[in-house]
Amino acid sequence: MSTTVTPGGVRNGVDTERLFATLDAVGAQPEIAAFQFRARNRWIGGAHNRSVIKDLRGAGGEDTSRPEAFVLDAGAFMQPLSANRAYEFIGRVALGAQAVLL
Repeated sequence: MSTTVTPGGVRNGVDTERLFATLDAVGAQPEIAAFQFRARNRWIGGAHNRSVIKDLRGAGGEDTSRPEAFVLDAGAFMQPLSANRAYEFIGRVALGAQAVLL
């Protein structure tokens, strides 16, 4: 594995100076590490539902940097899961969770 270091403290695409400054700030003031993510969900019909994600509070204040909400449409399986289909369910849950965190 190779490591790329560029001027200004960027290593493999990560601004390490800023990363360590953030870690120091959280160490000095742990309450700024508390985050609250908010999502709203609405049932559309059948197995279809829609989640809307925009608001969050973190680093000591309300985040207003997103002009538009992130919208995720999802549905449930229409057939019972068998043991060999459980991986599909786990994959969908993981994908949904990842989408929420973005």
